[in-house]
Amino acid sequence: MDPSQLVTEDIKLETVSFEWINQCSNLNHLKRAYKLLEADSGQVYYPDLMRAVKEKLIELDPRLKVKFEKGKVDPEAMQEALKTIEEFTDQFSNTNSKKVSSQELKKNIFENDPNEAKNLKIAEDEKVKGNEEFRSGNYKEAIQFYTKSLNFNPNAAATYANRAMANLKLKYYSECVVDCNKAIDLQKDYVKAYHRRGKAYEGMKKYLL
Repeated sequence: MDPSQLVTEDIKLETVSFEWINQCSNLNHLKRAYKLLEADSGQVYYPDLMRAVKEKLIELDPRLKVKFEKGKVDPEAMQEALKTIEEFTDQFSNTNSKKVSSQELKKNIFENDPNEAKNLKIAEDEKVKGNEEFRSGNYKEAIQFYTKSLNFNPNAAATYANRAMANLKLKYYSECVVDCNKAIDLQKDYVKAYHRRGKAYEGMKKYLL
């Protein structure tokens, strides 16, 4: 479809291709495409597409270059670490009869249980190493790092989903399904985990659950 005929809400992840990016001249469409890729761990799985969208955005609006330059601080790693802490504190607060705020729980994790904070940091570092190996196409090495990460933080849905994707690339479909199921158990609305599990079932020719 001609990009000029689309409305912003019509832009889906499957819409985004190099040909579409080259033809698109609508900033809002490109911004939505970038957000969609980013939300689906694009830095890991679609780095070339994200780079193409970014370059096109800067070409159409050079002022955006400053925004992207600021992003080099690697906010993704920080956001993932905070998300992991948030998931942990949410789980704790749901089972704790005493009303404790999320902020207080986070403070307790770092001040009263330094080992927990250390484990979360190690888990995040190992996951980042896994992401780097995945980008390089070293899927087996990526799985090893994701597994190490999960040893330190077994409640990280995103890490299970990442390992599932590496297993999917290697056509280890059964292992992919197991990881996706674990991710979904931890986060019921994890769309990427459902999608990757579906791709694994497709590879296994298993079309009925």
